[in-house]
Amino acid sequence: LYIPEHLFSFSHRNIVQLLEKNGFDILKFVTQPKYMTLDYMQGYLLRYPNGIGFLRSFLSLIPSVLKRIPILLYVGQMTIFAKKLNYERK
Repeated sequence: LYIPEHLFSFSHRNIVQLLEKNGFDILKFVTQPKYMTLDYMQGYLLRYPNGIGFLRSFLSLIPSVLKRIPILLYVGQMTIFAKKLNYERK
């Protein structure tokens, strides 16, 4: 079973700018790791035939048993704690 992931193109800088522009104070910013297998990455890349072809070719050379080992990666997942400035709790 494959559940497609959502993609948002926010960097640390532009998400902070967006929040600050809309009246938020950043309290904490944490980059979240994610476990992925090479098998998962290869399947993901197959959906994009025109992109990163050399990587798909490289992954096809790796034995299947190694492709199923989870690898911890920092690939952009973020958790941001922010507080609306001048917010009064009722």
